[in-house]
Amino acid sequence: MPVGRGSGTNARDSGNRKRQNTHMDSLYQWRTVGEVGQNAPTTATKAEATVSNAYEVAKAGGPHRGWMEKQRTLPTVKLLKSIRSLEKQIAQHQQWIEDPRLKVPAEMPAEEMNYYVTTKWPNDIARQRQQIDIIRGVLHERNINET
Repeated sequence: MPVGRGSGTNARDSGNRKRQNTHMDSLYQWRTVGEVGQNAPTTATKAEATVSNAYEVAKAGGPHRGWMEKQRTLPTVKLLKSIRSLEKQIAQHQQWIEDPRLKVPAEMPAEEMNYYVTTKWPNDIARQRQQIDIIRGVLHERNINET
C-alpha cells in the first residue's frame, strides 16, 4: 500500500523524518522544538563565524523562514530592540515557571497550571530563543555586532 492517507504511516512521522534526515548535514536536518530549544546545540561554526542553528534552518526553508524574511526587511535599530524585548519576555516566562501564581489565577486547576509550567511556557521560551538566534543571524549578514 502506498504511503499516505489511510496507510497508517506518514512521511511526516518523526521516526521517518529522522531516518530521512540522516544523510543531510546536521545543520539542515529537521528538528522538533525541543531538539532545537534548550536540549540541543544552538550554534554552529561556519566559515570562522558563529551562526545560529535556528537561523540556518530558517535560511534553508525550515521553520520560521517567513518570519526571518520579514526580519530582513526591518531596520537594524528595530532588530536590536526586538532582541532586548525577546530577552525580557524570556525572563518573564522564567519567572512564571518559578512562580506560576504571578501569571495564572489562584483558582486555576493544578493540572492546567502544570501544563503551563511544563509545556507552554518552556515552548514559548524555546521559540523566543530561536527568534533571537534568527535576528542575530540577520545582523551577522549585515556585519553588525550586537552591542
